[in-house]
Formats: sequence, structure tokens, C-alpha cells
Amino acid sequence: MKKFATLSEAALAGAKLHPKAIGNYAAWTSRTDYSTCFLGAAFEAVYAEPPEGGDIEERIESALEVSFLDKEVPYPNPRPGERPSGTVTAVIIYLNDTLGWSREEIATYLQGFGL
Repeated sequence: MKKFATLSEAALAGAKLHPKAIGNYAAWTSRTDYSTCFLGAAFEAVYAEPPEGGDIEERIESALEVSFLDKEVPYPNPRPGERPSGTVTAVIIYLNDTLGWSREEIATYLQGFGL
């Protein structure tokens, strides 16, 4: 297990290993290759293995110096009537899957909150 200071640091390291996935921690493209979402990239950077099984976020957090599971951050540019903030995991999924942000863009956004 490799230790990282922040979630963004771990995800940026993992993002160098595989292309971006949407909708899954890891999306297998062949028997030996896969893509990873932001959280999947962070997991792989920490554990040097594909993100499979349960408790992915909890396992990532245990390797970080900064916790993220109990925090909320604002959604960027919420529309009237939308929630202005959400859990870190919910915001990451929204940015990755709905808005199509790159893992690097998500990391930059989260770094503004010390994550």
C-alpha cells in the first residue's frame, strides 16, 4: 500500500496508468486492460491493483492523510433548485460521469478544498 497526502494526489498518480472510465471504478476493455474513474485511479495508485470489491472509498481513505468520506463540497455552478453541495463521492461521480470532467480537472477542483 502506498500512502498519499490527499485524494487528488492519489487520483493523479493513478490517472497516469489507464484511460478514463465512466460509470464504474474500473471498466475492463480486454482480459488484461481496463480504464478507471477518478476514484478507481486513486485506488489503483494506493493498492497497485484494479479497484474491485466493496468498500472502495473506505479503503482509499485509510491510505490518505486527509479524510474525505465525512465531508461535503459544493457542486460547481449549481442550477436553481439543485443541491448546492454534496458528499465528496457524490460530487466526484457527478463531475466524472455527468459532466465528463477529466480526472485531472476533478483533482484541480478538489485541491481547492484541501482534498
